[in-house]
Amino acid sequence: NWRRGMQDYEYLWLAQELGLGSEVERLVDQIVPAALWDASRDDPISWPSRGYGFETIRQELAELISEETSTPQDPLPSKDVNFQDVSENHPYRSQIESLYHLGYFSGCSQAPLAFCPERPLSRAEGAVLFGRVVYGPTAEPDIQDTADFEDLSPSGNHSWAAPWAFQLWLGGFLDPCLNESLKFCPDNPMTRLDSVQITLRWIFGPNYVPPEAKGLFTDISIHWWGTGWMEEAYMMGILGHCENSGALRSCPYASLTRGEAAAMVVRLLGLEFQ
Repeated sequence: NWRRGMQDYEYLWLAQELGLGSEVERLVDQIVPAALWDASRDDPISWPSRGYGFETIRQELAELISEETSTPQDPLPSKDVNFQDVSENHPYRSQIESLYHLGYFSGCSQAPLAFCPERPLSRAEGAVLFGRVVYGPTAEPDIQDTADFEDLSPSGNHSWAAPWAFQLWLGGFLDPCLNESLKFCPDNPMTRLDSVQITLRWIFGPNYVPPEAKGLFTDISIHWWGTGWMEEAYMMGILGHCENSGALRSCPYASLTRGEAAAMVVRLLGLEFQ
């Protein structure tokens, strides 16, 4: 409860700093209409006896913060890149094509030009993509040596991704795949949990700790360390649930596809498409 209270304070402080003072007052008045010194002991309790009321306010506050920090840019036209494997009716076509032109994302093949939207995003590819989200699409990692990773070298097969991976690790945004031996596992798929940790740390800072889990998902324990991360991303609209079934599932260790990653980055950057 102490940690949750500190996180609530940080949410309220951040919203206040973003110029949402009137919304902060409205939400506080809604959840706590009277303080202890404003009422007698015979008055009804002025805040919910269970946490559900607070969760509703937290979600509304998270959505307000997300809207304020994801200011949409001018609408971007969907540009005809002619990826041979991205059809006109592909659900992520406009996101893929525009991110390609903006320099965030590369294709999986140049001859012929292809994107491989259904292929899992590798950790090496994810390091470059999310590195460009964190530091900008034209940034170049100021890293000359990645010798700390046993399986990633600036002169090896993943030289194009090594500086990005090391920069994200040093910045506290992306964890290695094995802490004991400090490996990055560049060819492993980037999981949904990996992407959620990077994005929430980008929004709230590398030292961010998610709120205590509430048990939204049926496929992960409320006591598991990653549940809070997945729930917070879901409540903020960063990443949806993984299956269209009656049960709400998060699939934290499922692979993030290249198409899903493109859609996720679009939501993060607040881009609009025609």
